[in-house]
Amino acid sequence: MISSPFPDFNYGVVFHVIPFCYALKYARPYFCPYCGKPYPWTQKAIESAVELLALSEESLDAETRELLKNCLPDLMTDTPVSKVAAARWGQFLAKSGSLVKNAAHEIFNGIVTEAVLKILFN
Repeated sequence: MISSPFPDFNYGVVFHVIPFCYALKYARPYFCPYCGKPYPWTQKAIESAVELLALSEESLDAETRELLKNCLPDLMTDTPVSKVAAARWGQFLAKSGSLVKNAAHEIFNGIVTEAVLKILFN
């Protein structure tokens, strides 16, 4: 893995060399590998999703809002837990109006895996 020496220039893009063809693959990490805290672009996505939950305040009880909020970091990783988090958010989005669904799609697109996007929006 080759990291750019200019992290502010490419907004945290990490370059991976594909071992078979030596092509470069670009990936943006979501969390610091040392402290585990979200990078600024990840934090912005989390904050935006939390604002979406606030817009649905009357249709969600406080416990459900907190559960969905706590699931957000799990959506951005590729683990079995991310599938459960996606199912929870998918249930919420299925009950939401098109405005919330469209905003969620814009927030999550590019920051979650394709598998998670399929669970959320299919």
